[in-house]
Amino acid sequence: MRRLVPSCFALVLIAATQSPWAPGTYTYVTTLGRDTIAFEQGVARGDSVIGTVLRLDPQLSRIDYRVARRADGSIAAAELTYRARAVDGWGPMRHVRLHTEGDSAVLAAEGQPERRLLAPTPALSVLGSGALIALALDAARRGSIDSLNVAFVAPFGGPGGRLIARRRGDEFEYRLSGGFARVTFDRVGGVASIDGSATTLKERIAKARPASLEAIEARWLRAGAGGTLSSRDTLTARVAAATITVDYGRPAVRGRDVFAHGVLGDTLWRTGANAATQFTTSHPLVFGGTVLPAGSYSLFTRVSPTATELIVSGRTGIWGTQYRAADDVLRVPMEVVSGAFTERFTISVEATDTGGLLRLRWERREFRVPFTLAP
Repeated sequence: MRRLVPSCFALVLIAATQSPWAPGTYTYVTTLGRDTIAFEQGVARGDSVIGTVLRLDPQLSRIDYRVARRADGSIAAAELTYRARAVDGWGPMRHVRLHTEGDSAVLAAEGQPERRLLAPTPALSVLGSGALIALALDAARRGSIDSLNVAFVAPFGGPGGRLIARRRGDEFEYRLSGGFARVTFDRVGGVASIDGSATTLKERIAKARPASLEAIEARWLRAGAGGTLSSRDTLTARVAAATITVDYGRPAVRGRDVFAHGVLGDTLWRTGANAATQFTTSHPLVFGGTVLPAGSYSLFTRVSPTATELIVSGRTGIWGTQYRAADDVLRVPMEVVSGAFTERFTISVEATDTGGLLRLRWERREFRVPFTLAP
């Protein structure tokens, strides 16, 4: 079933804030390496916060939100409207509404049964929104709280996590997608910056000058906004008697340091993006002295400062994070060399004088794994 709201949406349940956020207009810009991927604009009026996030990931989406607050700063209700740009125009609007009843919050998402969440006051969180993060962290920022447990509830999928911690002064961090995002505030209580470089998302949010969202939207559409963030590709190569096919996702660097902590924050990599990389051979192959029988497999790689190896798993048709060591068929070291810059991850299989060579290229690194054909 197609999800109605993308993974950039989550609900954060926190304790009631002590006072409303300072009124005024705000503008934020989100960057991923060299790319600008989101703009946010809105206004806080003391009892409400109303804003819009225009996000390019690279599918263009527009998220409008409205948060109503009580006099003590706690949230009485929130509403979100999401719309994505398809190849043939804008898709249908999807709505999510929240309101509080006693010690619980009621979530009404279009196309989903109504859900009651056993938690106090809800706050809305959308990737690319500095204003909503400011609201979510308001209780910890204004009080003497050094840490605050947070439950991220994602009705349609999204980043999970918990724990907000004060680092020092007016600087906080919260767990997000495999790491911690660091948040700093300005003098009026708004977020000055959010540094997510230590997470797998790698995004940064900062205050910006006001801009026309309509002009930004038009510019992104002229540039061909849409498509898939990590395209899928299939290659077929002939090496002597073997026909080898590789089906894999092709993430782009997009200005990130993708190997700073393994690959995007983890040492075990799915050797691509999204669904696990599928490797099929019609003839038995030999990797590092181990015979790989003819058949289909999933490829994983372990990338660390001390060792880099190819892992061939006998489990297929899986998502790229569903790795189990018990399914390993073989492991073989990979040679790592520096090469020309490659923006989008590329796999190739080439015939050599002694057999074949599997090459994985991304950023300025190339991983090489030689193999031969079994008798």
